[in-house]
Amino acid sequence: MIDTFTKICAKNVPGVVKVLLTEVGNIDTITVTDGEVSAVTMNSVYLFHEAQCEIDSVELKQTGKGKMTYSIEQSLEMGFSKLSKDLLTFKQSVVDAVPCGLCAIVKDGNGNWFLAGWNDTDKGGRPLNQIEDNFTSGKKPDDEAGNMFTITLKGVSGYDVLPFDSTLSTALSNETSAASAFCEFV
Repeated sequence: MIDTFTKICAKNVPGVVKVLLTEVGNIDTITVTDGEVSAVTMNSVYLFHEAQCEIDSVELKQTGKGKMTYSIEQSLEMGFSKLSKDLLTFKQSVVDAVPCGLCAIVKDGNGNWFLAGWNDTDKGGRPLNQIEDNFTSGKKPDDEAGNMFTITLKGVSGYDVLPFDSTLSTALSNETSAASAFCEFV
């Protein structure tokens, strides 16, 4: 039976304004209640770490396809400017984590928080486990796309990204101690 959907007549702000990443093995448990993340417990001292991307350079995508089976590719593209030793070190840490997989927490332009690379069925079994990166120097000083380093993480599962419930969303937005228990903000 198909569910009913009521359109929300309100302002819609596209984009992603905050990204936090962790290795899937750093997560002890994710509690999902009524389809929303209601609790996050990390293993030992591990946390989700904020990656400060360039404004308007981050995109979270889901692409679903199927007939008798259905799969969803989750993709998180992040842009960083000014290639540097620190940026290359960050990229290498992400590359090193990809074989076991990553999870990402993202805040969209409407203030909603989502978890990618995890679902309540597979748990951490279907993380973001593919990476692509790209750098272009640009050709001249006014080349807005120049000196941009892009990292894209991807993973395939049968499930959508998970929204956070209102309590954890508020904690994440306000960077309270409840959020700091599993996140390190810059």
